[in-house]
Amino acid sequence: MRLMRMIRRAVHDDGVRVAVPPAEEATALARAFTISLAWTREQLAIWFPQDSVVTLCRRLQRNTDRGVLTRIRLPATRGSGQYVYFLSPWGSRVLLGPAVTPPRGAPGRDIYHSLGITNFYLALTAALRAIDGEMIQWWGQAGAACPLGAAGGTYVNPDAAFLIGHRWEQLCLLEYDRAPNSAGATQWLNKISRYLRYYSDRLYRVQFGGTPLRPILLCLFADEDRGQRLLERTRQVLAHSRTPRPTILFGASTAANQPLGQVWRALDSESQCSLLDDALQ
Repeated sequence: MRLMRMIRRAVHDDGVRVAVPPAEEATALARAFTISLAWTREQLAIWFPQDSVVTLCRRLQRNTDRGVLTRIRLPATRGSGQYVYFLSPWGSRVLLGPAVTPPRGAPGRDIYHSLGITNFYLALTAALRAIDGEMIQWWGQAGAACPLGAAGGTYVNPDAAFLIGHRWEQLCLLEYDRAPNSAGATQWLNKISRYLRYYSDRLYRVQFGGTPLRPILLCLFADEDRGQRLLERTRQVLAHSRTPRPTILFGASTAANQPLGQVWRALDSESQCSLLDDALQ
């Protein structure tokens, strides 16, 4: 109902009423862009399963013409690359509401990072369906952020958080790192220090509505060598920490494509584990 009211009274900043998507279409787009900021046409097909390729292309073209979506074309070594779609600032206000901060800067600045989050979501939901599991809840970056103090100046800001169910429920935070191995470690270690405070103060209980579940921190790396290097550096940081050690798992491309497999490495073990292992309950 709230989305319907927002759609009915949607206008551009200049006060001119414009065409907006039908309610069912608007709901699907809002769900998609709450999960991740960028989707290819092929990825968006999951939200419109009845559409043929031609029908989906026309649907996305209409919403681009309406000003709800904006798009850029991916580079290709041969021929034309496919389009990647984002919500425009106006589309964000219409579909997600005025309380959600619209994307800042150039839409394509973090395009491959956002597409990596989308790919992980699609791989995880497909893996859950294969074992009769459930994606209970997914929070995008805006919903997963948590202030570390009353002043709100310092945050933990994971790329996503999600709650899955199989034999039990598992709550996870996701950090996706696309930096090359040549990049420094300072920013990453500062991020881990903030997470130690987050876990020590049990802020996840406030953030996720009093849940007794302690989230697993998943650290996913596009560069496997960088992931291994930062795993070792993170071990060193936690070795000197006086707070209880959170469960932190590191993964690379295999974990991105098979997130429920035996593809994650814990800080205190050289063997690989799965998100569904009994030991992680």
